[in-house]
Amino acid sequence: MLLHASDWQRYPTALVDYSTSNSSFLHLVRVLHEMGVQNCLFPLALIDPRLQGVDPYSKTLTLDQKSMVAVECLSNFWYFVREVARVPPQAGIEPIQFIANRGNMAVYWLFFNNIDCALIQPRQTGKSTSVDIMMIWLLYIGSANSKIALFTLNDKLRKDNINRLKRARDYLPKYLVPMTPDDADNKFELTCNEYGNRYIAMVGQNSESASSNQGRGGTAPVNQFDEGPFTPFIGDAVPAALAAGVAVRREAERNGRPYGNIFTTTAGKKDDRDGSFMHELINSGADWTDTFYDAGSKAALIELIKQNGSRGIEIGDATERSVLVNITMSHRQLGYTDQWMAETLAMTKSKGDKADRDFFNRWTSGSQHSPLTIELNEIIRNSEREVLWTERSRDGYLFRWYIPKDGFDDRMASGHYILGLDTSDAGPGDGVSFVMTDAKDLSTAGAGTYTETNLLRLGTYFCEFMVKYPNTTLIIERKSSGQAIIDILLTLFPKYGIDPFKRMFNMVVEEKDERQEDWKEIQRSVTYRNDRFYDGYKTDFGFFTDKNSRPFITEVVLQESAKNAGHLVHDKKLITEILELTIRNGRVDHPPGGHDDHVIAWLMAHWLLTYGHNLSEYGIPPGYALSSMSRRGEQVTEEVMEERRVQEELMEQIDTLTTALENCRDPILQFKMEHKLKTLLGRMSFETREHFSMDDLLRSSAEERKKRQLDTVKPYKPMDRSISMNQGNPYPSRSPFGSLYRPNGYY
Repeated sequence: MLLHASDWQRYPTALVDYSTSNSSFLHLVRVLHEMGVQNCLFPLALIDPRLQGVDPYSKTLTLDQKSMVAVECLSNFWYFVREVARVPPQAGIEPIQFIANRGNMAVYWLFFNNIDCALIQPRQTGKSTSVDIMMIWLLYIGSANSKIALFTLNDKLRKDNINRLKRARDYLPKYLVPMTPDDADNKFELTCNEYGNRYIAMVGQNSESASSNQGRGGTAPVNQFDEGPFTPFIGDAVPAALAAGVAVRREAERNGRPYGNIFTTTAGKKDDRDGSFMHELINSGADWTDTFYDAGSKAALIELIKQNGSRGIEIGDATERSVLVNITMSHRQLGYTDQWMAETLAMTKSKGDKADRDFFNRWTSGSQHSPLTIELNEIIRNSEREVLWTERSRDGYLFRWYIPKDGFDDRMASGHYILGLDTSDAGPGDGVSFVMTDAKDLSTAGAGTYTETNLLRLGTYFCEFMVKYPNTTLIIERKSSGQAIIDILLTLFPKYGIDPFKRMFNMVVEEKDERQEDWKEIQRSVTYRNDRFYDGYKTDFGFFTDKNSRPFITEVVLQESAKNAGHLVHDKKLITEILELTIRNGRVDHPPGGHDDHVIAWLMAHWLLTYGHNLSEYGIPPGYALSSMSRRGEQVTEEVMEERRVQEELMEQIDTLTTALENCRDPILQFKMEHKLKTLLGRMSFETREHFSMDDLLRSSAEERKKRQLDTVKPYKPMDRSISMNQGNPYPSRSPFGSLYRPNGYY
């Protein structure tokens, strides 16, 4: 099978058939090319150039030509679906050519790479037809001595499925279908005795044991689970079928036969028994990205999927995991217009949760109590955008960008971005989430999801990412493997001449007024710090979540972020996790079996921009943070942005002057400084000034000077050398601007 770019070398006669009559394939290849996919020509592959322009349905075909068509279909599935397959008409008598789209091509390509996948797309967009066509090819052309098992909801769907297969088969040229009178051709199974293939269709059972027994009875190298969220006890059938099929799939692999598992469905209810199982299973997969086409090989593809989001499917006794890819396609991604969607909703009279499930790929919940309002959840849901492009690192880490390539370099050079990082052990069943937030408007600029990988390699990737994009600041949750990632970055950053204190959130910068001795110490150039310099500060890096900070993040910051940036979330994985948040045991949490790592990464970035202090020390210009956002999430004018910048600069000047006043002992200079403070305060806007009082400023400065004067007249006492210099000044400067509760950007 021609799947990867290198496979073309195995077929020296192969060509790209731009003259095909199937325009949908030409359109698909053009779309993939425009998206930057290099391996985009395989859908147009033609191994035998003598077939170019030959109609496989022509009544004048010679025996040699029929033989060439049969051989091409056997060795080139893309030729079969492009030139031979026909879709039975829903009205009328004439079949139509198969229509290629990003959804069905992804399913086919993954299946022939032996990668399990789930396909979710709106009703009436050809989801079932796409898989039917492949099953016909497997049964009558492409496989031998094999078994295909279908698990579906009920007898009606089983009958419908078998009838669709029969109709698609009967429209094929007769010379391609070796049917005999002895072949089964009923509503339960189809066979092709000529090649030793069998297709069986099973329906949901009404008990755990019956469903499990049915799953074990499948024992097939190829399984399709259709409408799983609505199939009784699907949570028993799937594990049993996968476990029972391990041996036959390995045998198929040894013999070079097709094998794999496909889950086709519309979205279901995530809070009932069967829907919950399928929701968790499907969302354990890596999200499909067209970047996978450029993996280079099957082995490289598997590694790419493993380390970029696939938590895997447990097989048998859970000692083995199978990678999975979640292909969820909207109507737009499949080539349907919004007008088509509006007309379809009107014709089917669909609305509410049913419309969400059937046409918008939204898993619904009737009992889950979200911490956000219905309106905010809807705003967040509607903010989803398709990934504009995907960046792949040299080690295969993928990053989903929502900044267009056009003007990308200028955006990255002129803007500033916060990288939120929620860590784990990056092993099977767990993940590391990396979310980039634009400091100016809180929009999600990009995201990455990493699972089964090496922490040293992953930490190196984060370092290289931040070297490549210097206008970024990292805030990492210091738990689990977070400290390990911090240690790696503390080792690598100095090698690039980067000061970790200026690129990673840390408590020395956050509390620089209270920790003046530490602050002075870290002003030393990176080149003069030895290897052990950071050992005493390693626990100062990162955001530590505990019983106090986590509720603040998941409650207060969550509400503010949803209100201010709900329309700018963009990333599908992040949106899914936000919408799945629930209140359990009195606190905000992810649902059982769910995850919230993207949410935490997103919220930490928002916390830093909203509540963090001394942001200018990370290279964020005064007044830049949140300058394009109003509290209602509306874009603000250039005039308002400039005013906010001015106000932030005034606050920085007042902060600096207040600290100087606290250290000043000259009465004349004190008078001049107080006069300048009054002048600066007078230039503040009313909204900013209402947080401060001139009397409070002067009183605070006077009290601080008094403390320091008392300290200087204390009796002489030899210095206790056992006290570390890192403990700081016992009477730290406390500028009223360094420790205010006020959110940044709100005056």
